[in-house]
Amino acid sequence: MSPPTRLVLIEGSIGAGKTTATAILAEQLRADLAGTRVGVVAVAEGDVDHPADLERVAAVDEATFDALLEAHPIHADALRAVASPSTVPGVRLVRYGVLERDHRAVPASMVQALAAHDAYELALLEHVRHRMAHWREFVRRVGSGTDVWVLDCCAIQNPVTVALVRDDAPIEVSVDLVTGLLDAAATLSPVVVHLRPSDPGAAFERAVAERPAWWRDHVIGYYTGRRLGRRLNATGVEGTVEVLRHRAEAEEQALAAAETHGVRVSRVTTDDADSVEEALASISAAVAAGWSAADDTRT
Repeated sequence: MSPPTRLVLIEGSIGAGKTTATAILAEQLRADLAGTRVGVVAVAEGDVDHPADLERVAAVDEATFDALLEAHPIHADALRAVASPSTVPGVRLVRYGVLERDHRAVPASMVQALAAHDAYELALLEHVRHRMAHWREFVRRVGSGTDVWVLDCCAIQNPVTVALVRDDAPIEVSVDLVTGLLDAAATLSPVVVHLRPSDPGAAFERAVAERPAWWRDHVIGYYTGRRLGRRLNATGVEGTVEVLRHRAEAEEQALAAAETHGVRVSRVTTDDADSVEEALASISAAVAAGWSAADDTRT
């Protein structure tokens, strides 16, 4: 018998409703697991406290870290509080997003110095090295617990975006990265929920219309301005949709490969809200049944 599911990954295209689905599934899981020892922890994309992703995290060597302490002695304690040794030797991970949020007096120059070492802007091999190490540490920490973690887009969307969109690496690189992450999480019996509108381009255009201008400018700038977008001569919303089409192809190949590795994948069409809720309820019921079959978790 497989161990019960401790990890549900919500993935999908921009505008597919990942944040909403994460909240709905977490709420349904709490209802289905009520009266048991099993907890539910939901983490949205962009959370600077994210336990498994590298959201606004700097990867700095010891010399750089010591230089920052020396340059900002008044804020040394705050810096130490958000730094932890990486499992990559000689490197500290500094959650500068948390530093910026919780320590408003920290000077912008300090945050900018850390942002220059953002893990998402490292060379691809270094980024993969840190991502895999951080991910394995997350799996180790939660593997013996009785929580189900619902994570938004940190195992497929974000890795594929770095490898394919940022660096225009061959699709095989994205596939290997995703399957490596999912293989490393095999002890958590992960379930991938992949949300897919029938018209991803229209979904993106709706997201652009609904969200603030800074978000639109950031997303379009990233998708058209990185290596894949530049190679495709992508511009504006239309160019961004073209880049997203390439990303969707890479994600589908990664999902297919993950299934051959025994990962459970649920593809959910998002055109009808009621159908999405029904699909999420079914997934929740299956996860709860797995816990019930595995152990007596009743309180």
